[in-house]
Amino acid sequence: MGGDWANPHWKARFTRGAPATLVAAFTASLISTEPLHRAVKDVPLDFRHSLYMAAATAHQPAAVPPSAGPAPGRTR
Repeated sequence: MGGDWANPHWKARFTRGAPATLVAAFTASLISTEPLHRAVKDVPLDFRHSLYMAAATAHQPAAVPPSAGPAPGRTR
């Protein structure tokens, strides 16, 4: 549930038949510290005052680990 108990912003309920993997994925998304990327126009006007705006950055690919074999062009 979002907001406070007296005036929630939203609620989530799962039935007993809900797959455990679905509940786990949903819960993990709530505790994630990864920023949520959204356009300001996608956020309701009433909630825009509580947004944290960050400058856009280019996504940097993960570093590729060096190969375990010998360097190319070298012989033993």
